[in-house]
Amino acid sequence: MEANSMGGPATQDGYAERHGITIALRGPEKITGTMRVPAASLVEGSVHPGALIGFACELAAIGTSLQLTPGQIAAPGQIQTTVLMECRSTLVTGEAIPLHAGGRTMIWQTALHDAAGALVAVVTQSRAV
Repeated sequence: MEANSMGGPATQDGYAERHGITIALRGPEKITGTMRVPAASLVEGSVHPGALIGFACELAAIGTSLQLTPGQIAAPGQIQTTVLMECRSTLVTGEAIPLHAGGRTMIWQTALHDAAGALVAVVTQSRAV
């Protein structure tokens, strides 16, 4: 569960570094970053959907943590993923924006693009506060 603006426990335990994730912009209204896809996340030259989902969820966790007040914690809820095309790029960019932030739930939508800028997936995640 998120506890501070450094991101979720995944970021805190080195997940981002192990999975080639770099955060470019960290703000309450938008989180952007890149993922240099590790070889272990490639299957016959394509990025495994789980790697894409993990990247999107990490961006949402960071965004959620920036909106928590002292003493609040959050946990992942439902995740919906729409894969629009096979991603064969080893560089993926992501932009997460909050669709809803209030009450006991936050909902984030993350658009993932390949190195050429093509939209490869959209991940929507709810986070319980």
